Amino acid sequence: MTTKHGRKAAIIGAGQTGATAALGLLDKGFDVTVYSDRNQRSLREDVPATGTALIFGQAQRAEASLGLTSYLEPGPTASGLSVRLVDGTEAGRPEVIAFDADFDGGTRSVAVDTRLKADDRLTQFQERGGRFVVEQVHPERLDGIAAEHDLTLVATGRSGLSSLFPVDASRTVYDRPQRRLLMLTVAGLGHGPDVFAHRGTAGAAHSAFSFITDQGEAWWGPISTRTPGRHGPS
Repeated sequence: MTTKHGRKAAIIGAGQTGATAALGLLDKGFDVTVYSDRNQRSLREDVPATGTALIFGQAQRAEASLGLTSYLEPGPTASGLSVRLVDGTEAGRPEVIAFDADFDGGTRSVAVDTRLKADDRLTQFQERGGRFVVEQVHPERLDGIAAEHDLTLVATGRSGLSSLFPVDASRTVYDRPQRRLLMLTVAGLGHGPDVFAHRGTAGAAHSAFSFITDQGEAWWGPISTRTPGRHGPS
């Protein structure tokens, strides 16, 4: 049962980070309000998928410490990796590294569409007494919200809010993105030992991670997603 201690918190942004923080603060006795520029249905149905859905043991334990489901059951999960490295600079493009290994300690990775996780957590948040406000928060509005709350967290960069938090050059050597990423979800593949069987005896129990030195890298693995078989914006 959530208790109230008179402390008020505001969270700007209702994605996975904002919704997770909201539940954690609610359980610590805060009176929590989440602000989003979209309603809950739009957050689930209209926002493009991200490529940050896969989590491992440490992240799973962090979620469990907040009393949140890690989605390990019913999955989908992977128990290890099937890794291949191709040297694209050599004639014949030889495969120079190849191995299949389980994760340490029986750890399983699990990938769930972050839109689904955020939606689940927003529902729990409101059922447990949290407030969800649909409002586009600009930098000028942020000061007013902060003045009304003991704690204000910004969990989105939309509406100009990212301009309030410049990059800390002491924490990174980069000033621009280093790669171009594409996420593609496909439907119809099974999860049995015959899937990816050509790569190793584990088959689909392992995610497939391929590196081609002159082209890039590719990760194949199971995911629970709202939009199977689609790519790009949903």
